[in-house]
Amino acid sequence: MSEIVGATKLNHKGISYISIALALIFTLPVVGSAEDEKICFNTDRVRNFEPLSDSHLFISVRSDENYLLSIRQGCFGLRNAQVIAFKDTISQVCSNSSFADIVIRDMGRPLSCRIENIEKVENKEEAEAIAAAREQETDKD
Repeated sequence: MSEIVGATKLNHKGISYISIALALIFTLPVVGSAEDEKICFNTDRVRNFEPLSDSHLFISVRSDENYLLSIRQGCFGLRNAQVIAFKDTISQVCSNSSFADIVIRDMGRPLSCRIENIEKVENKEEAEAIAAAREQETDKD
């Protein structure tokens, strides 16, 4: 499996603003349908990951806790990533966060890619089916 590396490197000014923003986001009530439900996972507990494409990433936290991450506008090189890091998080990434990123190395340089959506899935096979269907939709457009 691939290696997970946590990354929360910020200067002291950045931490205070991000901490305040996260505190505000996490205390807001969730309103809407079940589809709008906030889905979060603890980045420190991620056991493994597997890139499904440059736009989708399967994350396993526990044997019964798995997620499909959709990456905004794709992330060139994600498909072959051996190491990822979560950037600008306080050990938690949520589906409604507007600033959660993953970081991969592309040609030796770090490349930051925005997480657009997080969905809870039963297993890797379900994540692969969802990702494949979305890739086909994108190819039609």
